[in-house]
Amino acid sequence: MLEFRSEEVSKHVTRIYGFSTELMYLVEGEKKDILIDTGSGFGSLYLAVEDIRRKHKGLGKPLEVLITHGHLDHAMGAQEFLNAGCPVYLNHEDRCVFEKHAKDSFRMEGISMLQADGLGIFVAEEDYIKSPSFDDFLDLKEGEKFDLGDVTIETFACTGHTKGCLTFLIQEHDGKNYLLTGDACNTFTFLFDEYTTSVEEYEKHVKSLIKKVNGRYDEVLLSHGNGVGYLGLMEDVVAVCEDIQNGKTADIPYEFMGTQGLIAKDFDFSDFANAKGNIVYDKNRIRI
Repeated sequence: MLEFRSEEVSKHVTRIYGFSTELMYLVEGEKKDILIDTGSGFGSLYLAVEDIRRKHKGLGKPLEVLITHGHLDHAMGAQEFLNAGCPVYLNHEDRCVFEKHAKDSFRMEGISMLQADGLGIFVAEEDYIKSPSFDDFLDLKEGEKFDLGDVTIETFACTGHTKGCLTFLIQEHDGKNYLLTGDACNTFTFLFDEYTTSVEEYEKHVKSLIKKVNGRYDEVLLSHGNGVGYLGLMEDVVAVCEDIQNGKTADIPYEFMGTQGLIAKDFDFSDFANAKGNIVYDKNRIRI
């Protein structure tokens, strides 16, 4: 049986490590708790979350689920929470990408890729969580706020990685504020899939997000790697967008699950933790 590893980010926020390099975040408040993302659907994330809540003496409070976007490594563990009666939210703009990624054949291809990369994941039959139906998701848009009592979570759109990609501002009333940019803006932002926008359009959305959250957060959280971002990340990604449009990039070939792209800036895979904002893009989809 697969077992999840977790660590406390703060009094209210726990980071949970998935098995496809993805990260989930449990945010616990006085009135209710919220889980952000549900991982790849390998192993019982629901039991892991309940175990954390039990240790923190938080069982009995309502639990809701927010999903950053519809990719297989973020949304496929949702069925357990739906079965438990938890409301699960996902931007309905991501229907097409979700329905492609929810297919068993696509998910199994992802497992094969992880095994080929030497991550050694073995998914037994009892560890495989059935993909949820998109129609069971509640729609989630920018501007929606979730009051947990002593924590507030605010939703912001950042279209690019997917059409419905969301970020979350987590505001602890008695602590720090965190901006979870997830996959929407990180140190290896995928922008070369059929469901992504052009680089030019993406840059406009990141700039818009910067204006909306400027000065409102203390730390940046990511959905892969060690989960630790840095202040100035989004500004660095904007600069990479501009370099791509001006032809000032390294253009390192990269392939992921059969899709080919170009890494804009030099990247050291052995030092992922210290990477700066970067983009993997399609040279045929630079301009709007």
